[in-house]
Amino acid sequence: MVRSGLFAVAIAASTLVAGPAAVAAQSSSDGMSANPLDAVSGRQVLDPSPILRSEKFRNLVKESYLAESDVEPTLDRGESREFNRILDLLGSEDPEDVAEARRRLEEARAGDGNAVFDFTLAQILFENDEIEAAREAYAAAVAKFPKFRRAWRAIGAIDMQAKRFDRAIPSLVKVIELGGGESITYGFLGFAFANVGDDLAAEHAFRMAVMLDSANLDWRMQLARTLFNQKRYADAAALCDTLIANNPTRGDLWLLQANAHLGQEQTMRAAENYEMVDRLGQSTADSLSMLGDIYVNADLPELAAGAYRRSFAMDPPPAPDRAIRAANVMVLRGGYEAAGPLVAALRERFADSMSDEQTKDLLKLQARLASAKGEGGAAEALEEIVALD
Repeated sequence: MVRSGLFAVAIAASTLVAGPAAVAAQSSSDGMSANPLDAVSGRQVLDPSPILRSEKFRNLVKESYLAESDVEPTLDRGESREFNRILDLLGSEDPEDVAEARRRLEEARAGDGNAVFDFTLAQILFENDEIEAAREAYAAAVAKFPKFRRAWRAIGAIDMQAKRFDRAIPSLVKVIELGGGESITYGFLGFAFANVGDDLAAEHAFRMAVMLDSANLDWRMQLARTLFNQKRYADAAALCDTLIANNPTRGDLWLLQANAHLGQEQTMRAAENYEMVDRLGQSTADSLSMLGDIYVNADLPELAAGAYRRSFAMDPPPAPDRAIRAANVMVLRGGYEAAGPLVAALRERFADSMSDEQTKDLLKLQARLASAKGEGGAAEALEEIVALD
């Protein structure tokens, strides 16, 4: 008798495990190898023997004797005739014909009717934006025919669209189990895992998406983000190096790497990235404010003031609180020359939009600055504060 490929692998594996060499390397009672490092290479030895002896693998060997079922249900002759009539009605521009097609589909799918009719009705419902009704019909299809891959994919896509990530994961995994491992499926799975907080699983899903579609920049960016979320900042920064080398004008890549540098407390390297984003003309109020914060902490008040002032021109502009706090720090550290123009810019830009509390904070800062520089104006600022409160 000709053995299946899996059965042959199982026989070979059992022979290897039973041999003297395998006995010497047998796993200890806790499931870990007694000697996990190879003597020559120093790499960890990954022993598949426990998997090959597992109940799950034995069941897989048994199943290998059976022909693999298709991932699409088949129609018998009568069902096929009815399905073709329904398709003809759906192709009509007459609304009554389309309504008749839906009626026939409902009738054909009743009870244990073929899953093809459930799926077809689900497609119509989906196209008519009856999304939840479509999901129910897709679910009915997979309940009748569990290997219906297209229906599982549709369920996963609907749940992703609705941001029900925890519900999308089992459907997307099922698609992959049924042989539908395209890059988009792995990518969706990566997003779903990331959004439920399983960053390690998300990383592996995005790596598969990258492998299957290496030209897609988005998968690599999402992979970098999952590394960042795992606080593997050095890995995220290194991956961004490669991405930036190939896409030097993408400001979002520079910003992503800046975050990784901040995670490693390499603030001045992050500042270089923020400056590059600004040169590319892709700064945001937040990126410029972050640049200003870095320069304040590095005791570079002139550069800090310049970054904050540039942030004021962004749309939407930042809240003024951050720049007010930074100007206070500059005054306390003696950076009067930088703080003065920043305070003036704050008053000019936010005069009509600040709350009373923000206005008082700015007036206090103005009075403190005038007093520190020995200039007039402190009393007037204090009088304004009294008028407000």
